[in-house]
Amino acid sequence: MSARRAKTPIVVSVVAGVVIVAASVLLIGSWLFGSVEPGDSQERVVEVFGPPAYFVLEYLPRDDAPEGPLVRIESWYYPDHEQVVHFIAGSAIAIEPLAPDDAVYPHVDPRLFDFEMSAEQVVDALGEPAEQIDDVLLPAEEDGADGGAVYLGEHALFGVQGGVLLYLETFGDAGPQGGG
Repeated sequence: MSARRAKTPIVVSVVAGVVIVAASVLLIGSWLFGSVEPGDSQERVVEVFGPPAYFVLEYLPRDDAPEGPLVRIESWYYPDHEQVVHFIAGSAIAIEPLAPDDAVYPHVDPRLFDFEMSAEQVVDALGEPAEQIDDVLLPAEEDGADGGAVYLGEHALFGVQGGVLLYLETFGDAGPQGGG
């Protein structure tokens, strides 16, 4: 009976060791190769996937306060990870599947852009040389409301009204098979 008692602590120790190692591998794996879930911050998404390949951001009135302050709504696209992450006010609200493609994207960080940006500041943040602003931007379309204008650049479409950024969308070039 004493031989059996002597083996029991060893078996328990081995099992406990295996459980600890397995749990550590899972925790480290989820930390290194983590997933993104609704409620995650944009910082967490960038930590897991990096900046998006392309994105859409816009400032819109809240449904419950149409005359109140605008809220930032974004969609970040990750073709390499086959996911699109939707945000409201910096918090992920939904993750959807996305088909991979062969397009070449600008990989601009959407966190560089803010509501109170002029067209020139947006162009600078997109990485376009200041001396090429006239070459990059097509003539603005006046919408008659407080000087609103829509600009089309090499990899972006954006709208500014009253000196503030209201819409920005980045996009890529078609890849070898015409994707994007």
